[in-house]
Amino acid sequence: MSWCWIVASCLMSMPCGQVFIEPIEFDITSEHGLMHRDTANLAEPGARWDEPEWRFGRSNIVPFTHDGGKQARLAGRLKLKVEGVKSGSLIRIRGLSHEPGFNVAGEVVVSSGEDGGEDGDDDEAAAKKPAGPVTVVAEVKAGEGLGTAVRKISQPIVWFAEVKPPGDGKVSKHDLGPTSPLVGYVLRGRPKMADQKRGTVTPRRLAIAVERYNNALANAGENPTSLAIVAELVGRMGKHYLPTRHYEEEDAWNVPETWVMKDPGASCFSIISYSINLLNMVGHEGEYDMVTYTATLENPTKAVLGSLGSPPVRKPAIGDYWQLFLVDDRNTKLGQAGGLGGVNFYEAVMRYKFGGRTYFMPGGTSRVYTNPDDILRVFRTMAWARYDNWKKEWRVVRVVHTYVRPGEGSPYGVDVSEVSSPRQE
Repeated sequence: MSWCWIVASCLMSMPCGQVFIEPIEFDITSEHGLMHRDTANLAEPGARWDEPEWRFGRSNIVPFTHDGGKQARLAGRLKLKVEGVKSGSLIRIRGLSHEPGFNVAGEVVVSSGEDGGEDGDDDEAAAKKPAGPVTVVAEVKAGEGLGTAVRKISQPIVWFAEVKPPGDGKVSKHDLGPTSPLVGYVLRGRPKMADQKRGTVTPRRLAIAVERYNNALANAGENPTSLAIVAELVGRMGKHYLPTRHYEEEDAWNVPETWVMKDPGASCFSIISYSINLLNMVGHEGEYDMVTYTATLENPTKAVLGSLGSPPVRKPAIGDYWQLFLVDDRNTKLGQAGGLGGVNFYEAVMRYKFGGRTYFMPGGTSRVYTNPDDILRVFRTMAWARYDNWKKEWRVVRVVHTYVRPGEGSPYGVDVSEVSSPRQE
C-alpha cells in the first residue's frame, strides 16, 4: 500500500460530525476509451482495458488518452461511499492537482431512498437519524483545457467535499485525500486506425510516439506547421536506411531496434510504415498513407504508382536475363554501367494531405515534394542489370535513363518553413 493511501485512510477515518465520504472509483468519461494492455512484443497489443482509471484498493492505474486543446476539458464520474448524509443534501466536490487540466469540480444531490432511513420516519426523526452507507456518483469537469502540448501526465488529484443539508442545515467540509497519480496522454486528436492491429493503442506505444513526435516538434523550427512536423519526423526516421531489412506495417513498431544493429537501418517501406504508426498514435491532423512510385521503360521520367517487381520487367540475354531497376547512390558507380548493387523496384513514399494540398516524402530521405515526378530523382538511373553470381549482387549493364548525374544531388523540394499551413489548435 502506497503512502498516499495510508494518508487517505487516516483522513477518511476522521469523522466530521457523523458524515463519512470516501472516494471508491473515478472513471474519466471524456477520454477516448481505446486503451489496451501491453505485451512483451511491441507489435502485439494485448487485451482491451475496459475499466475505470482508478478504483480504491486496486494496485494498478489504467492509463488514458485525451484530446488536447484549449477547450479540451477532462470530465469524469467520481463514485463515493457516503454515510450520515440525509436525502436532499447537496455534495459539492472539488479535485485539485498540480496539473491544471486535472482541477475538477462537480456536485451530486443525495436523492430520496439513498439515505438509508426507514419507512414511516417523520421529518423530525429523519433529521436526527444518521444515513447510509450509500453510493452516489458525482459528475465532475475541469475548469480549463488540457492545452495543446502533446505529452504524458502523471499526477494525483486531492479531493475535497462540502455537504449542504436540506433547509438551513450547517455546511460541513471534508478532506477526502488523494487518488493515486492518474496517467494520461494528451494528444493532437483521437488516435487513428485504432481498430487495426498497427494502430491499437497501448501505453508503451504511446510513450514512444509522444517522445518521437516531440523530438520532431522541437527540431522543426519556430512555430512549425503541421507539414514541417511530419517532414521532420519522416526525415529523422530515415537516417538509418537499409533496403534489405523489411518490416510489414504491423511489425514496423520494431524499426528502432535496427538502429543499433551491426548494419543499422530498415527499408524505405518500413521507415514510412513506422512514421505513419507514430502519427496515427498521436492523432496528428491531416491524412497520410504510404504509396510506392516507380516508372516505366517507355516513360522513365513519369512517376507512376506501382513496382518494377510486380511483375518483374525482364529481357533475355545470352545464357541469362537482364532485369530493369531504379538504381540509387549505394551503387558502386552511381548507377552507371559496371556498378554493383543499389537496385530498387520502387520508392516508398508518405503521401500527406493537409490544407487542401498533397505532399510526398520519400522514405530514407529528408525531401518533400509536390510533384510525384521529382520522387524519381532520389535515384541515379533507370538501368538494366544482370545478376553477378560471383559478387552476389546485381551489376548494371545498360543505362536507360539518368536522373541525377555524378556530382549532382536530388532536388531539395519544398521549403516546409515557408508553407502556410498552420497547425490546428
